[in-house]
Formats: sequence, C-alpha cells, structure tokens
Amino acid sequence: MAATINFFFWLLANKMFRISINFVVSCSK
Repeated sequence: MAATINFFFWLLANKMFRISINFVVSCSK
C-alpha cells in the first residue's frame, strides 16, 4: 500500500514538474 501511494506521489510530482517547466519555457519566449 505504501509503495502504491509513493508511486502515485512520484507520478504527480513528475507531472507537476513537467507542467512548471513548460510554463517557464512559455513565459521565456
């Protein structure tokens, strides 16, 4: 159970990281 929550949290953090990177790149242009 803990592993599933940890994996889900990792996926969420990874998605948020990609979205924030895309947002910064968009603002930089």
